[in-house]
Amino acid sequence: MKIRVRYILPILVVIAFLSGFKSDKDFPAPINEPSAAIYLNISSSGIFDEENKSACEEIADNVANICNLRDSSQKKINKDYKKISLDFLNDSIISGFLKIQEVYFYYKNTDEYALIANGNFDLEKIAKKLKSEIEYNEENKIIKITTLINDLDKQNANYKIYLQADENKLILCPEKTISKVAQNINASQNLLGNNFKTFEKMVQYKPAISAEINIEKLIKEQTVNNVPKSLSATKLVRLFIAPHQNKMQFSIPDEQEREEIKKELQNQTVNINSIFENKTDYKLKEGKTSIFLESKANDEQVKSISRKTMAFILHFFVKNIP
Repeated sequence: MKIRVRYILPILVVIAFLSGFKSDKDFPAPINEPSAAIYLNISSSGIFDEENKSACEEIADNVANICNLRDSSQKKINKDYKKISLDFLNDSIISGFLKIQEVYFYYKNTDEYALIANGNFDLEKIAKKLKSEIEYNEENKIIKITTLINDLDKQNANYKIYLQADENKLILCPEKTISKVAQNINASQNLLGNNFKTFEKMVQYKPAISAEINIEKLIKEQTVNNVPKSLSATKLVRLFIAPHQNKMQFSIPDEQEREEIKKELQNQTVNINSIFENKTDYKLKEGKTSIFLESKANDEQVKSISRKTMAFILHFFVKNIP
């Protein structure tokens, strides 16, 4: 199975544009002043609940729909993606070796990014599936594994993705930065900088999804050409989805550009609500330099959004399972 980590950021940016209890203040933040910080609470989907059948079915149905849509556009033979999805959820995530409960993703550029997953991981099973370096304790128990999980371009170290895991934490990042990233996490170093104070506050509430994406910095770091006007005019995107609040913020300082994008978003709110079977009721509000999309939130709505987000990410893995 090929894990296409370098595609994760664009996926989540798309989600941000389409789409309560306190935790410890310490959370992994090992990338210095990134362009994007994203948090996903996988448990919000309900897959770890005692009655989780409907959650798994809904996620698998969505994965199958996305995969089949991509197959038809590429004229590929359809596979039984629903069964593959259910097997992957049950055998790998829910009762398997990758019980991921929450994910943090930070991106600065192609040299500096990291995905950190918290949960419960069966190191012995992971080591058997991947050629891993294994570290044992004095009782001969596996306490850490490290491995290179892909080597897409032997001449480009940025595409060499390294995995390091212990029983409760899994890290994915470029091979050349794994030592620094792991060291920052172990030392509880929060390197986000002053620009991500809002993200820090959002994460403390363990929402289903929270994100802060500095579009201006991201475009500059990526040196992207032919950027759509709606994207280049937007300086910052924030997203917070939780049972007590569902809100998106688009920071657009220029008044004329903000007015144009406001009209575009007004036309899209019906489509955005339909994506979530109208369990959301997004309405547009305008601040001094920002546009907000807000919806009254509840548990059912949050589960629906969480499941669709999880399905969208999961389909990239499922399509590469033989």
